[in-house]
Amino acid sequence: MAGDGPRFVMGIPLSGALAVSIREAWKVTVKHSLHKRWVPGAGRDNDEVRAGREEARLAFELGNAVQQRRLALGLTQAQLAERAGLTQPALSRLESGGSAPTIGVLDRLAHALGARLKVEFTDAA
Repeated sequence: MAGDGPRFVMGIPLSGALAVSIREAWKVTVKHSLHKRWVPGAGRDNDEVRAGREEARLAFELGNAVQQRRLALGLTQAQLAERAGLTQPALSRLESGGSAPTIGVLDRLAHALGARLKVEFTDAA
């Protein structure tokens, strides 16, 4: 076997059957996850996937709007989070589009940003 030296996982030297089993498990995991995620046309164009993309886009746009308003006011994430009764990590996730806030959280954020929350329905384009 090429490179018969010790194998390392997270800095711990491994050898023999354990190293082989970890390597094989990793290959199977990577192969499976890459197939499901990255093979073009592998279940990537259905209604559920499109809805997920749209939800992610909306979360990102909402987070970006909060971030832009916060920066325009010269506030840090910690300052805005405190004003809105959130934690800084929760605000960070929201600003990056990683979470979908409730109407109550949006209302508290609007108040903390000196704004009024307005939710409306408009005709589809």
